[in-house]
Amino acid sequence: MNKNADIVLKNGKVFNGIEERPFNGAVAIKNNKIQRVGKNEEIKNLIGENTKVYDCTGKLISPGFNDGHTHITYGAFLMDPDFGLNFAGETDKNVFLKQLKKFADKHPNNQWVYGYNAGWSASNIPNRFELDDTIGDRPVVVQHMDGHSMVVNSLSLEKCKFDENTSFPEGGKFGMTKDGKLDGIMYDDATFMFSEMLYNPEDKEFKRIYRNFLAEAKKFGITAAGELYPTFVGKEDVYSIFKEFEEAGELTMRLEFPVRLITFDIAEYKAKCEKYHSDKLCCKGTKELVDGVITVHTALMLEPYSDDPTTRGCTTNPMDDIHDGVLRACKAGVPVRLHCIGDGAVRIGLDFLEKGEELYGYHGERHGIEHIESCHPDDIKRFKELNVCANMQPMHAVFDTEAEEVFRGDRCKWCWPMRDLLDTGAIISMGTDFPIVGINPFHSLYAAVTRKDPFGKMEKGWQIHQAITIGEALKAHTYGSAYSQTREDRIGSIKEGMLADVIVIDRNLFEIDCEKIKDAAVVLTIFDGKVIYDMM
Repeated sequence: MNKNADIVLKNGKVFNGIEERPFNGAVAIKNNKIQRVGKNEEIKNLIGENTKVYDCTGKLISPGFNDGHTHITYGAFLMDPDFGLNFAGETDKNVFLKQLKKFADKHPNNQWVYGYNAGWSASNIPNRFELDDTIGDRPVVVQHMDGHSMVVNSLSLEKCKFDENTSFPEGGKFGMTKDGKLDGIMYDDATFMFSEMLYNPEDKEFKRIYRNFLAEAKKFGITAAGELYPTFVGKEDVYSIFKEFEEAGELTMRLEFPVRLITFDIAEYKAKCEKYHSDKLCCKGTKELVDGVITVHTALMLEPYSDDPTTRGCTTNPMDDIHDGVLRACKAGVPVRLHCIGDGAVRIGLDFLEKGEELYGYHGERHGIEHIESCHPDDIKRFKELNVCANMQPMHAVFDTEAEEVFRGDRCKWCWPMRDLLDTGAIISMGTDFPIVGINPFHSLYAAVTRKDPFGKMEKGWQIHQAITIGEALKAHTYGSAYSQTREDRIGSIKEGMLADVIVIDRNLFEIDCEKIKDAAVVLTIFDGKVIYDMM
């Protein structure tokens, strides 16, 4: 039998995803598995005349990036510059409304006029009347950069048959003027009916959009992702498109997605898991929002907001519904992932998961708390104690630090507490929350290590005591995410027998100034044993 490798990466620094420092060596790949990892001389005898050999001198060999928290099914649309306008965090509504009018004039055939990544504050939200004055001939949707609030114009309300008599949707709310009229401001689940009309083209358009996304992702070495169910998308089963891609050999990323916790039904869940159960496309677990976001004071805090002592925020769903959903999932042995921004939400999430374990035991489920933007110090050690993964996004930690300090004051020392969590032995999964931020993993690594944004807006790191090392950050973005998905036995590390999802980075991240991490690039991406991106 031919034992020669199909691909050999030699003379590189190998970060295997387990140790936090790389070693000099080589990696041999055969079929879709890692055949051997070791020193160059140990791999030499696996090189045959048909082996593709890459000299990785001066470069870093790593497991492929696993973006632990994404919303690809709608985020892919935002990569198309003609679909909507990216406000890039613009805070002045007068500025972004002018930009939106210019975009609308340039795209007269767009049925909807859509702008996203607006950066308004709680006291500076535009309303539907201002949108009407800007664009009155087409429905308009403007979404905040946190993805949890939007403003729509009057035509959008008409198109969705939304008026003053419409009941609050479960898990959402909408704003009203003092005289009882809709002001066009929608929060959380109240946004879905508008976005589901936006994100619902014909299948051929879905496929074009998703192919474009996969082409971009492989350039960044992203070979796996946690896709946090199809938020906003109107198509009933959007994953059927990815299944078509898989069957045609076009799926160049491993996607794992959960179902919604509040409506969790074990029979429906098992049916979906049976349909999607491959190494490339897999349904696993449940996910739910416990609270909202800091920017509009809907994140649930243990103590009142520093700038508004009348509120601690709120939960996005009734607490009893969240509690019952968690217990149903725990009883069935199904993992739970909970969006928890405020320290109050984090405590609720941990309490409910602790109750589930007390009643039904722990059987290796990889429960996770998503985001952890704020955490009371008493709760940090509970992640390790309860076997709960901390699924975090470093770029969010450098989003709007001035606002964080206004909202939370001295409590900011426990904002995005990556250092504190790792010091307790907790497992961190790292991701982007794409499309809330871009998919570039080097920006996330940079933010985790420096606590600065990668665009030069910050002179010094914010809450720098929570910074982590490049080894810890890279491990969180590879092994950590695989662990949170219960896939660390197949992906996330470079060792013999693992699926061959391997990348080569143009520089050794461990030996450069940390300021240069953000400028790194992937030069080779291998997915399932095949080269899918090659700039070597």
